[in-house]
Amino acid sequence: MSWFTSKKITLEPSGEIWQGATRILRALADAGFEAYVIGGAVRDLVLKQTPHDYDIVTKARPDDIIDIMAKAGFNTTGVVGKSFGVVVVMVPEGSYEVATFRRERYGADSHRPEEVVYADTLEEDVARRDFTVNGMAMTAQGEVIDLVGGLKDIKSLTLRTIGNAEERFQEDALRLFRACRFVGKLGFLPHRSLLDGWRLTLNA
Repeated sequence: MSWFTSKKITLEPSGEIWQGATRILRALADAGFEAYVIGGAVRDLVLKQTPHDYDIVTKARPDDIIDIMAKAGFNTTGVVGKSFGVVVVMVPEGSYEVATFRRERYGADSHRPEEVVYADTLEEDVARRDFTVNGMAMTAQGEVIDLVGGLKDIKSLTLRTIGNAEERFQEDALRLFRACRFVGKLGFLPHRSLLDGWRLTLNA
């Protein structure tokens, strides 16, 4: 994949939910693991909206996450999405999903991945995601890491898939419905490549 390099921006999240997320991010960083907030929360902050939750991704494997959180004094529910490497961490501010970087391979007729492989980099994790506006990450210091042009697309209210649109929709047909939500509720305009991918998927 050819990555888009954007101008760096730094956001200033606040509030109790954000404070809880930073506890987890810092615990992972102190243990030597990359960790970021990812997805919709970053998009909402760029749009000057308040996120309702923060999803976290990290290079740490699930067993590492559980051990690190225990040492930091935080409870976990264990691995709740074992095939996806998701651990729910409970801090005073609430519960947070922490997922290991991963790559996915989809079967012919499923919206669930047929195979999930843990990855070592944020780039690999971002590459599996649906839309550029959901592909941005953020550090505990509020620095946005945009590898796929999400900032540019938010500025122009453009909805674009990460990678080939037809492949993204064929992997998971629910992405078609998510695209409708972005267009109808948030006012994004679908990119030509997304419309072409949509048409090819529906006509397949």
